[in-house]
Amino acid sequence: FTAIMGLAMPCCTDMAPKCSAYMPNPCENQGAYNPSQQLTIGADVLGCSVFVNYYLPAGFETAEDTCMAKGPLGITNAAMMGIAMPCCTDMATKCSEFTLNPCFDKAAYEPATFLDTFETSCGMIAGYLPQVNFSSRELCLETVDLGEQMMPSSYVAGMMSECCADKIPACAAYTLNPCSSADDLEMQAMIAMFGGMTCAAAGSGASAFTPSEETCLAEVEYMGSKVRNSVVTQWMGHSCCGNQATLCEDYVMQLCWDWESFNTSALFHMGNETELPCLAAAAWLEPFTADASTCAAPAFEGKDMTKIEFLNTFALQCCGGADSVCTPQPVKVTGGFEIAASDPTAFAADPQAVAAVTTVVAESAGVPEDYVNVTLDAARRLAANTARRLATTVQVSYVITVPADVDGDSAAVAEAAGVAMESQAPANLTQSLAAAVGDTYEVNVT
Repeated sequence: FTAIMGLAMPCCTDMAPKCSAYMPNPCENQGAYNPSQQLTIGADVLGCSVFVNYYLPAGFETAEDTCMAKGPLGITNAAMMGIAMPCCTDMATKCSEFTLNPCFDKAAYEPATFLDTFETSCGMIAGYLPQVNFSSRELCLETVDLGEQMMPSSYVAGMMSECCADKIPACAAYTLNPCSSADDLEMQAMIAMFGGMTCAAAGSGASAFTPSEETCLAEVEYMGSKVRNSVVTQWMGHSCCGNQATLCEDYVMQLCWDWESFNTSALFHMGNETELPCLAAAAWLEPFTADASTCAAPAFEGKDMTKIEFLNTFALQCCGGADSVCTPQPVKVTGGFEIAASDPTAFAADPQAVAAVTTVVAESAGVPEDYVNVTLDAARRLAANTARRLATTVQVSYVITVPADVDGDSAAVAEAAGVAMESQAPANLTQSLAAAVGDTYEVNVT
């Protein structure tokens, strides 16, 4: 009968049908009850008088055991009270003191806030959850039984950070701040992944730590997966740190050949894998020294993909299409020697002489001529008793550039060329050069 009378309440100008004295009142302060208030529950709108009389027990006594007892829908009375919070003008129900407050500043709690992720109000979610003590780091790290799984208390508070006017959850002081400067953290910023969550919620899933190579590369449990701390900080840093500078950035390998080409704002995806910020994708690979062997090794344990295959995609999306550290690069060898020539100035300016020196360097190094570039400069000294400078020798500078796509290892070819040039005796170079220039110049390599 009370439920029927609840439906009929609007028929009475004073909202007081004959059974009013026996109807449930969800409010801690009885005078705060507003039965004409409308409740939005998903797509439905119900008057408080209807909802309260259908779903809350009459004669309800405020106590922890009665609040945690299950009502007619199989959920706790505290959760039902949470739905009914807007029916109380002061938002305080009979079970408020026994339900979870997820906010660092308890006064910032807004239980009527509707969470799209959970499709219900903060008050109802809080009514489902056990009371949690968030007063210390140890208590924030304790797990809470959520029925289907166990979660750290800090994560529970973080997932409800939208319920706090300032978006700061209860365990904020003990959870991960991914930014290199703590003041750069934007707790209210949103991360698009996983349906969207605040940075405060994302940080609540991990514990604070002091950055070092060991701690940044350590694997931790995060949102049901084993990942390195560096991946978590880089992932959060993309959206949560004002300048995107993170705790672990010094321990993340630079994967672009030219690190200035790295686009910190870009997103990375490979096949059907979840899209990630390039900042986080860079942390996927444990740091290594890039060479032909390591680049051909598997990128991830248990997967066939090699590092160079991963980095080819990474470079395309995160390095602006530029090379990665595993992209083969040309290798240069530099050196020089002096030539005493019969006419140093003419020799240095003569294209045929330049071509002859190029040929001698290429043959001596054992590489094609198009790998070699030489520069000839007539060295000068002051003539005796005059201010005039006379050319006496020719200074030769050479650069041997071994292409990245050379047959074999470009680094090995370059090393062999360098060794060959260093082992050349001046007499051998003189003989080769004299044969190349003919009778035009007298030459002697010194």
